[in-house]
Amino acid sequence: MDSSKNSTQKKVIVLDKKYSDELNRDIYNQAGGYGPSLISLHSYGPSGILVPENERIYQINYDRRSIDIIKNRREIIDDIYLKAIRPKIPDLIAKLTDNKGKFYVDRFRYFRVRPFDDIRNILKNSIDSSLDLDGDTIRELFSNDKMNVSNEYVRFYYDRGNKFLYSMRVKQSPKSKEKYKINYEKLSPDEKELFPNFLSRVSHDPLYFWENNNHKKYLEIFGKNICDLMLGDYFGFKVVDLNNSRGKERLEQLGRISFDFSVRGFNTIEGRYDDHRNRLLSDKKPGGIHYTFTDKGLSNFPIEVQYLDLESMIRDMFGPKKHALYTFRGKKLDKKKVKEVRF
Repeated sequence: MDSSKNSTQKKVIVLDKKYSDELNRDIYNQAGGYGPSLISLHSYGPSGILVPENERIYQINYDRRSIDIIKNRREIIDDIYLKAIRPKIPDLIAKLTDNKGKFYVDRFRYFRVRPFDDIRNILKNSIDSSLDLDGDTIRELFSNDKMNVSNEYVRFYYDRGNKFLYSMRVKQSPKSKEKYKINYEKLSPDEKELFPNFLSRVSHDPLYFWENNNHKKYLEIFGKNICDLMLGDYFGFKVVDLNNSRGKERLEQLGRISFDFSVRGFNTIEGRYDDHRNRLLSDKKPGGIHYTFTDKGLSNFPIEVQYLDLESMIRDMFGPKKHALYTFRGKKLDKKKVKEVRF
């Protein structure tokens, strides 16, 4: 199916003409159903059309028409999220917070990009005696030094009255390239050989990957590591309960419900449900519960939703296992680089 050639930086896998022709044909016939996960994979994944040629792992002969279709599809995807999915999010949040975190569609106009220093002030003004934080985390939380990370695209809304902090973001696509690198490096040699088959399969059946039963079949055939290359966090929403005891109580309730959590207008993807509460107890990593929902009318449009208590959010930003380290997961950490990481 493929052949290899040497590059000055690494081995590039050149996929044969038959494979490229079939893929181009699928893009022409099926791309009207491509969601953000597949468009991002074609754009910034191991064979991404927007990745510099000398950085690609797989060389696919995309024709000009396919490249134009993939680029134009992204604009349509963003419009669908804005007009069709975002208006339903208040219902999702109300159900997730047991109606403690209500807000209306018009409140989206209050979401704005805010410096992480502002978020630090909100968090430190919300703490109470129930939090048991280590000294290093407290020192960083209450530091007057300007934070070493900047916010370019995460939009926040602070519901002061109900004591919730919400954030919403659409993934900055070029930043996804690093996440694909990390996910691809986790693959075994056999899994790497399967990647072209996966890309071909999901490109041919774009409407089926995020349907729950079909997602299970993909997991059985290709394994979780390969399926994780279909990033489900293009559009993300985070809910932080600033009332820490109330937040922990709700997390316990959600943990008992598990992935059977149901909300009108959305499906929950069982294979992308993560209960991280024990991480907080065992090694002080940020906890919380992560869901991937899909819109029932747009099954290939995933939404990553995280529910965190105040302690987890503080540790996520200021603890020893803070989110800045996530980019370097599985790699030897260069502390100088951590200061350059942007969320």
